[in-house]
Amino acid sequence: MGLTRRSRYQNFLVVDCGMKTETLVERHAEHIYGVLECFDRVILGGTYRAIGWPAALGQYLHGAGIGLEDFFKEHANSWRLEVAKRVRAQAKAAAVEVRQVQGSERKEDIVAKVLAARGEQPGVVCVLGAMERCRSFRVRAVGEQHWLQLQWDTGRCEHF
Repeated sequence: MGLTRRSRYQNFLVVDCGMKTETLVERHAEHIYGVLECFDRVILGGTYRAIGWPAALGQYLHGAGIGLEDFFKEHANSWRLEVAKRVRAQAKAAAVEVRQVQGSERKEDIVAKVLAARGEQPGVVCVLGAMERCRSFRVRAVGEQHWLQLQWDTGRCEHF
């Protein structure tokens, strides 16, 4: 009996006892109408749990010796710029365009134009960025002593 691993994202148990192994597609073939061999886009999302809500971010900043007002004046904007810089650097290294999408534009049309110009070939086609509504933090004075506290707010963030 042996256990093998074909790739990082697909784990298969292979039992070497003369039995045929069956894939999920083979097992449920009568219910499957088609199979996508690749993705047409990749959407990455998530929350860094260490700073993903107001109390956690407040604790992180306190532990790092960063005041709430200093964070918003200095650190938050530098973090935002650093993320955008790294996205643009990765796109440049892959020789793909970073394009800001306006609200009236369809992303599929933009990608179709890029594909028409460069031809159908594997790999990243382009990186699309847009300003969209997002959850953010704000500093607010609360109580009679006006202690500063982080709270949820809505804002506009650049999404790639």
